[in-house]
Amino acid sequence: MSKRIEHILEVLEEIYKNYEPYGGVGQIQRLRREADRRVARRHGVTYRTVQDKYRRRLSPDIEGVRQFEILVEQWLLGQSDTLQQILLSHAVDAEDESRIRQFFEREGPDSERSERCELPSGDQAFDGSDSEDDVADALTRVISLVDAELSRLLNNMKGAIEGQEKEAQDYDALGTFAQCGKLLHQFRENIEKAREDWIEIRRIMEKTR
Repeated sequence: MSKRIEHILEVLEEIYKNYEPYGGVGQIQRLRREADRRVARRHGVTYRTVQDKYRRRLSPDIEGVRQFEILVEQWLLGQSDTLQQILLSHAVDAEDESRIRQFFEREGPDSERSERCELPSGDQAFDGSDSEDDVADALTRVISLVDAELSRLLNNMKGAIEGQEKEAQDYDALGTFAQCGKLLHQFRENIEKAREDWIEIRRIMEKTR
């Protein structure tokens, strides 16, 4: 198997093993950097040597690190098999092709990958595959609802101001709108913090399994 394909598949495997569905913005970039260094240490080369395998040597299909990260994320989310197809097009022999196909069959969004987190009782487990029961997913939906409410509130404030241009401003109404907006922003920040805390709890509990 070519070193290019070998290194890239090892990077993808490292990213896959440590990927969290609710890991937040920048997770793929962080995991990719960590994977580069682990694979580099394993093979006794620099991380730039590993990075070069997908940053430059998959051209013109992939141009640069950012495009690679986008394709990795699409693969992890089950949105596209473009990454697999690109790697297959750069395979140099039958062994490369076989390893690529085996990897994506084994390490993919459709494979058995239970994301379980022990609950305090110790006799139940949280299965992240069920989005209806996923706390982080629920908090994300709450944030979306708050954003919608903030947008509606802003439109109401604009309407109140525009409708009162020719007469005395209703400062009580505008004050109420402003107070509601402030409370909604504070509530949103609290939900964001709760979501981040839950993700961290899941990460820690996963390590203790």
